[in-house]
Amino acid sequence: MHTSIMNTEQEMRYWPRVGMKVTKETAEQFISRIVDSVAGSKLDEDLEEFTTISTMTAAELAVEIENLFVGEYEDIPFEMDNTNLAILKLMTYESRQGNYLGTQECRKVFGRI
Repeated sequence: MHTSIMNTEQEMRYWPRVGMKVTKETAEQFISRIVDSVAGSKLDEDLEEFTTISTMTAAELAVEIENLFVGEYEDIPFEMDNTNLAILKLMTYESRQGNYLGTQECRKVFGRI
C-alpha cells in the first residue's frame, strides 16, 4: 500500500454521529453544521405542546471528536445503517439522473451524440 494512502487512512475514524469515516479536520467542520442545524421538537403529552429537542453544544462535539481520535488507529470494519445506505443510493440515483437529463438536452441541441 502506498505510504500516503496508508497515512490518510490511519488519520480517519468512524464517527457514528455522521455515519462515516472522517478525518479530524472534516469532523471539526461538521461541528458548525450540527450546532446550527434545526433541532426539531417533540410532543410533551403532559404539557400538550411541542418542546424543543436540545442539541449538543460545539464544546461537547469537540470533546466527542477528541475522544474519537485518542489512541492508535484501528481498522475496525463497520456496517452502514439502512438510513445511510438509502442516502447513498439516492445520491447515486440523482447523479445518474442528472447525467441522463444532460444527455437528453444535448441530443435535442446537437442531435445524436
